[in-house]
Amino acid sequence: MGCVMSAWTNDFAPPARAAVMEVHGTGDQITLWAGDPTNRAGWGAYLGTEAVMDFWVRKLALEKSDTTELPKLQPQKNARIRLRRWWATADLAEVRLYEIQDAGHRWPGNVGNPEISTAAEIWHFFQRHRPP
Repeated sequence: MGCVMSAWTNDFAPPARAAVMEVHGTGDQITLWAGDPTNRAGWGAYLGTEAVMDFWVRKLALEKSDTTELPKLQPQKNARIRLRRWWATADLAEVRLYEIQDAGHRWPGNVGNPEISTAAEIWHFFQRHRPP
């Protein structure tokens, strides 16, 4: 998931239950963690990361949540990764946010498990959530 433009949220209703995954650095200077609600950069107004997650949680009517601090994968940089999850008990709908403290606009090699690449983690996430 990337950023969500503010205008897209007005009349949006997901056509089906969904799984959403976001990997985002809090120090991203390209796609700002806090968003750009006033379109200062000229690309269009967009929501901040937490507002995007709240948007999906509301639209999918998810009722459960938890937060897990994951192992530090880059101890020399003191990188902290927080996994925030929201899900439904009745089906596979889930929203997952990997929040990487102070990371910028770059693809992290690993998210939460030093032996599994970010690409593999994304693949596994969507494999678990694919329709039958």
